[in-house]
Amino acid sequence: MDKRAARVKVGHQGQGILTQLSNVIDREVGQLGTVRWEVISTTAQTAHRLHRNGFLQEKGFREIMTFEVYQVDVLTSELPQPDKKRFSSIQELSPQDLEAFFEDKASWQRVMTSDRMYTHYSPLRNVKQNISKLINARSSVFASAYTADDVTLGDSDDALTSSCVNLATCDVRMLTPTVRWKARRGLVYHMDIYASDFTDLESHIHCHIDRIKQSGNERVCLSLCFESRYTGQISHRIATCLREYGIERLTQNPGMSHIHTFQREFTTRSN
Repeated sequence: MDKRAARVKVGHQGQGILTQLSNVIDREVGQLGTVRWEVISTTAQTAHRLHRNGFLQEKGFREIMTFEVYQVDVLTSELPQPDKKRFSSIQELSPQDLEAFFEDKASWQRVMTSDRMYTHYSPLRNVKQNISKLINARSSVFASAYTADDVTLGDSDDALTSSCVNLATCDVRMLTPTVRWKARRGLVYHMDIYASDFTDLESHIHCHIDRIKQSGNERVCLSLCFESRYTGQISHRIATCLREYGIERLTQNPGMSHIHTFQREFTTRSN
């Protein structure tokens, strides 16, 4: 069970409304008898309030991940057209490609930092059934790979081999799952970033700017999400790359959010 969209109107916060709503949901879900885990993703401000009022401790939640989310509204007509040569190495994965990635434990462990793939704050387990949640009418997964030139044999026990140059097998270097949906402000284009290293970061951004240009929507809210521990490595690079497209205000509030994700084992006794 994933809770990630609750919000109490300013002026009514601090009255236990969110706790009461959460408890009602828990009772309803508890009757199903099929839910094992519960996950909550929330802003830093809300996380602090839930800590302060004891909600997280009472329910047995523990923090498992923190994310940075950068958001900016853009007009596609004002975005320069990306040079396709700058993202020629980026491929959109087919369901078969993604299934192969799921099945390759070495590749998964190299790119992902846990047993879950968080896409738009939803923690998806490494199971075949979740592929349809990542590739469908509004969701896609893009990838780039190591090439033969990147391979150094014998560096470690899990070193890539010269024959390992197929995206559908064991050479994925970076993944950017995307989710798109219509909102009042226009099209929302959400992009999560995962990588064993961030060599291809700019190429992925160029690729997604091109997708936004092709979306047919004039107003787009671009959202980029990555683990907080990588902020020092990539935040400046993201801002520099987007500046090429005239996007200057990426890291200025309210365009930047710090997201905390909590998890607990869901049992009827814990509710």
